[in-house]
Amino acid sequence: PDLEGKPVVDMLTFVKSLNDAGTISPGIATKTEQEKVEEFVNNRVGMMIDSLAHVNLIRKRNPKLNFDLIPVPVVENYTGKRGLPYASWGIGISAASKHQEEAWKLVQYVMSEKVNAKLVSLANAFPGNVNAKPDFVTSDKAFGKAFEIFKTGYLANE
Repeated sequence: PDLEGKPVVDMLTFVKSLNDAGTISPGIATKTEQEKVEEFVNNRVGMMIDSLAHVNLIRKRNPKLNFDLIPVPVVENYTGKRGLPYASWGIGISAASKHQEEAWKLVQYVMSEKVNAKLVSLANAFPGNVNAKPDFVTSDKAFGKAFEIFKTGYLANE
């Protein structure tokens, strides 16, 4: 990004104003993911930007917590697609592999619609195959809502 461009400067100025006002959890930039989740489930912060990886953990850590999933906030009058944070699963084939054809077949298999849907259903994750639909999005209201957000936006790697 253009670090001196108006949108970035405005965003950083806004975040600084929140920090100066004491509305951001102290030390948030150095906290681990687990510490950030603990801040949220213990009602020490009112909002966090996170991936779906922690939804079930949040429920487990504080079953009485009434929380919702929403798209990432954007500036007023923004009309473009919104990013959705996710933790990616990097799949690659080493250039030095003696079995590149076989490895490519495995990648194609894992990314096929049915297999990808099953795999991400087991992991409570979103698919890499745009035609794959995880089972959990129909059986869990929160994940269903997140899947709708996912389909209308784009993935932004954490």
